[in-house]
Amino acid sequence: MPLVGMALGGLDFKNLSLTIGKAQVMYGNFIQNVIDFLIVAFCIFLIVKGINSLTKRRTKEPAAPEAPAEPSNEEKLLSEIRDLLKIEAIILASKLFFSTRHSLVGCFCFVFIHHFCPLVLPFQ
Repeated sequence: MPLVGMALGGLDFKNLSLTIGKAQVMYGNFIQNVIDFLIVAFCIFLIVKGINSLTKRRTKEPAAPEAPAEPSNEEKLLSEIRDLLKIEAIILASKLFFSTRHSLVGCFCFVFIHHFCPLVLPFQ
């Protein structure tokens, strides 16, 4: 890179060499190529970094997620039916428990009512 060499006052490593016996090792050429590579790599890094920052500016921030839609009438009715069936099962289990207090089914119903059902209802 002659322009870089002129900017640094004519600094050029290509002529550096080491003579060992009759052999001459041109290590200056290697140093010059490494410096040229680092300069080109730094310039490409700056270009890519600039392009990435421009891309980030252009992309819009994602909009806030919309609130979930209100359930339809059909879904509301189905959930009411489900809740009523749960209540009816609890009432039926409690009646079964009190009609057969000393049987195995009665014990199972008691455990079911008191441990697995979040809703305790008065007996009908």
